[in-house]
Amino acid sequence: MRDLFVDFLTITQTFERNSEGGEQLYGEVLFFPEVATFGNRKKDIAKIQESIVQKILENAEGDELQRRFLPESGVEVDTVTVELEASERSVNWREPLQLQFGILTWEHGTDAKIGYVPGLQIEVVATDAGKFEELLKDHILFALNRKGVRNSLFDLALLQRSGDLEITKVRWNTYPMTPRERDEQESEEEEKHVLPEVGKNLADREVDPVFERNDEIDQVAWMLAGRRATSVLLVGESGVGKTALVHHLAHRAGELKLGSRKFFQTSGSRIVAGMSGFGEWQERCRKLVEEAKEQNAVIFFGNLLELLQVGQSSASSESLGSFFRPYLVRGEFLAIAECTPAQLAVIEQQDSRILDAFRQLKVEPTPTDKTLKVLRKRGSSGPQESRAKVKKGALERLITLQERYAGYSVFPGKAVRFLERVRDSRSDEEEPEPIDSGMIDSAFAAETGMPDFLIDERIGIDLDSVRDWFGERILGQEEAVSLVVDTIAAIKARLT
Repeated sequence: MRDLFVDFLTITQTFERNSEGGEQLYGEVLFFPEVATFGNRKKDIAKIQESIVQKILENAEGDELQRRFLPESGVEVDTVTVELEASERSVNWREPLQLQFGILTWEHGTDAKIGYVPGLQIEVVATDAGKFEELLKDHILFALNRKGVRNSLFDLALLQRSGDLEITKVRWNTYPMTPRERDEQESEEEEKHVLPEVGKNLADREVDPVFERNDEIDQVAWMLAGRRATSVLLVGESGVGKTALVHHLAHRAGELKLGSRKFFQTSGSRIVAGMSGFGEWQERCRKLVEEAKEQNAVIFFGNLLELLQVGQSSASSESLGSFFRPYLVRGEFLAIAECTPAQLAVIEQQDSRILDAFRQLKVEPTPTDKTLKVLRKRGSSGPQESRAKVKKGALERLITLQERYAGYSVFPGKAVRFLERVRDSRSDEEEPEPIDSGMIDSAFAAETGMPDFLIDERIGIDLDSVRDWFGERILGQEEAVSLVVDTIAAIKARLT
């Protein structure tokens, strides 16, 4: 392995300062967008940057080395001011707003000029240096529109939190390998793969059948296939079946014309497990990206909000999500993630740029009729000899109770999970008695704590006895007791 000393340009911006004088710094390396990092100290940021750059260049071919070298003309720091007219969508924004961005510029050839905007990670090439500033402003406006922040004062304010640019020329020792050394290393590390360590191959896992979701499965498969394949973000309430949809997709990959794609499931916490040293999880993530590309794999990250939170510490605000973002935006590998609508709003506030990497698919709760079909199909699947059968009318009763009283979750998940719990509770019986409506009522009462007389229509209610019961325990609150009794009567009468 040959030593090669190469000059690089590090870019540092002060993102924010706290009341105690501490700084939150954002760092990049010019021509290495994958090395963007956050930290509190320049020394720590530089250490991570050097380590990642060395790893990248170890396997770099000659053309890639040349592409990443500094321009011979030298790089200068400058600023550009862009004026935005007030958005008609904002009530509070009435006057034009001036935004200032730090930029890097350098000459290319005799006439061309190139500019790079670290805050937006865009590069602009002007063949006529005289038109450079006008072209740069246009591209900044395009970037703001593309990222969906053009009409949001809050998001624009976040962009302006960064301070002046500071560039530092550093010389790092890199170790580009010869083709022979590269082959030897590949054979040595053939058994050391990150994907099997942090993820599970979904094709190797048994999955429960998924019903009434063929349209959504087909849409996700279409998004992942073809020349314009993109990563997918599934947005839906808890219990709607987002995770089950992905598992089923992995098992039908061949049928859905996804070719040789493999599907691995992991999470932010699994990726960073055991990573305590500085820069260790970043290195693991880099290897994960490489292996996903090599194996044509789709990574199912699970919850996207978790991915944006894991990895942050008192020393660095960089998360796994911000690390993976540039790879996903460039389409270097494909991923699936999920979140609820409420979590999506938080993600838009924390890091709206990561949403540019995904095509969103909203997964709606199944309506009552489809939920009933799902339950019937689930009831007829699996080893029948070891599971209790379901009598006619029991599933309809289950849906009625869940729809009426279990508003904290959505169909089909809440109904499917409840049915499975009822069936599992009878799995120890040699010949389990068929599940009827009465058993559904009893199980629901036991699970929710609701009294039988409220759930079971066959049980009458004596409102005078209810009033006396509360009156003996709540003294001097006749009006409150009457209100409680009236509410119970309304529930019993199915008026609420």
